Amino acid sequence: MRASAPLTGFVDMLLGLPWYFHILFIFVMSLTGGICLFLVIRWLLNVLHERINAERIVACSVVAKRTVAVRGVRGRREKHYITFEFRDRTRKELRVDANQFGEVIEGDKGSLTYQGTRYKAFIRVINLSTGGQNG
Repeated sequence: MRASAPLTGFVDMLLGLPWYFHILFIFVMSLTGGICLFLVIRWLLNVLHERINAERIVACSVVAKRTVAVRGVRGRREKHYITFEFRDRTRKELRVDANQFGEVIEGDKGSLTYQGTRYKAFIRVINLSTGGQNG
């Protein structure tokens, strides 16, 4: 008995199927490969777009915070977002990690460092004339 006997049996089974199963198999495999290729290209373009954007440091204040619960394969996770308002009244919401989310409160004023949609840092400015509170 040859070592490729199981493979030969599988090939014989595939060859014994009607022609429309072959077309369906090729269609499903092409669709799966196309979706994977599309997702990889989209991710790569997003990474390149983020790196092209210049890093910006702007004065702003924190106007809102929110948390979104996400259920995934590895269980429940939380995504944290902070909305910053700039001096010209425009707003930008950025995703942050849990530590940074806990260090910032609504009403904080300071300088935000970000690149595209990627949060880098927020340095709070403490107003000493109000007793150390940002008001």
